[in-house]
Amino acid sequence: MTSSLDPFSKLSVYTIMTISEAEARSYDHPVLFYDGICVLCNSVISWIIRRDKEQRFLYATLQQDIGQIVNEHVAYDESEDSVILLHKGQYYTRANAAIEVARILGFPYSLLCFGKVLPQSILDLIYKYIAAHRYQWFGKDETCLHPSDDIKSRLLELEC
Repeated sequence: MTSSLDPFSKLSVYTIMTISEAEARSYDHPVLFYDGICVLCNSVISWIIRRDKEQRFLYATLQQDIGQIVNEHVAYDESEDSVILLHKGQYYTRANAAIEVARILGFPYSLLCFGKVLPQSILDLIYKYIAAHRYQWFGKDETCLHPSDDIKSRLLELEC
């Protein structure tokens, strides 16, 4: 039985789109690209989904075709980082992506925006340290995750 608190189940219907379509759609729905095999990343995405009551965000993994295209488009190093946010046609990476997600989610999560008072180099150093150790600390899950009915329309393509 699937709970709305458990956004992933055995269903698989996804919206497949090009990077241009994703950029256009990001004006209404920010698109969050994440490391789909990272246990920490999947937990964070589940956390965001539960708090995104207005269903603003769309999601895709960096392992998917669209994620790989975005990765190349923003010269993103998947081995170093684990998140890209596309919002209103603009790309955010590392800590900037996390801070922007918090801002979009609103209060109290938007308080994380105060992190912007730190120099960008410090924010990136903290983010890179966590990203470099995420598999060691939290592990990898090579299985393909599938959304529940209430989430599936918010996920971009999936290849399982």
